Amino acid sequence: MHAHIEEHNRRIRSTPQRDFIKNPYTREEIEKQIVDAINFRESIKYPVNDKEYYNHIDVDKVNDLSGFPKKIPSFAKQVDIHLKPPKAIEDGRYIQVSFTGKPSELKPYIQDAENHAKVVITKGEAERVSIKPYENVKTNYRKYLSTILPEEWIEVTNTYNNMYQYKVALSNENIKQKVDHELANQMNNQMFMGLEQDTSQLSSDKVLSNDENKALQKKYLGYYSYKEVNRPFEAGYTFYIFKFDYLYNSFTVAGMAVNPEQTRVIYFLHTVQ
Repeated sequence: MHAHIEEHNRRIRSTPQRDFIKNPYTREEIEKQIVDAINFRESIKYPVNDKEYYNHIDVDKVNDLSGFPKKIPSFAKQVDIHLKPPKAIEDGRYIQVSFTGKPSELKPYIQDAENHAKVVITKGEAERVSIKPYENVKTNYRKYLSTILPEEWIEVTNTYNNMYQYKVALSNENIKQKVDHELANQMNNQMFMGLEQDTSQLSSDKVLSNDENKALQKKYLGYYSYKEVNRPFEAGYTFYIFKFDYLYNSFTVAGMAVNPEQTRVIYFLHTVQ
């Protein structure tokens, strides 16, 4: 994720300023830039919920995912996965991998989490424990551990996220209007590639059928994204904290939570101010 952000920013910085009078963009070039930008912006709204997508990630090569399971086990039930989409660049992030099983089946995963953990604590206990951003910094600034842990876990439904706004944004009429606008801007040697959506078209967000949304997600996203329901962590959950980093006034916390019955494990990567 961080490498992708740096590459994106580097590409923007290294793009030379263009004289649009002497070297104007063609209609095709402008259309490609607009479509790429809309795809990038719109895809951020749609998390990945696919178990197979997660199983293709090499967690050993992703530093923030150290301690996460390499694959979703075959015995797993009620698998709930939330991953930021590949194109997403935004402040804050939340990754979750959750599944249920018998206590005997989950025991090795809980033991592995304990081996990775720097701190093992219940949600109730975390409300009474304070931390400093850095152990080696003399500061009175403290924060309760509970405030940097996730308050909710995510349950994935079987309803596809609605693609209506995405469909409108990439409609031929909308793209043509944006291209015509940017072609006109070139006459003044100015291009802004403005991507503000015409809200008059979106005054009512039409809800497409599940089949329509599935087809549009396959076409535009290349993966499937489902609606999610947030479930609160109860006080009896135990948190195994693998790491927490403090950078730019934000905490990034990675770990695993397990319910009191030890029948559900929830791995999370969580960033909070």
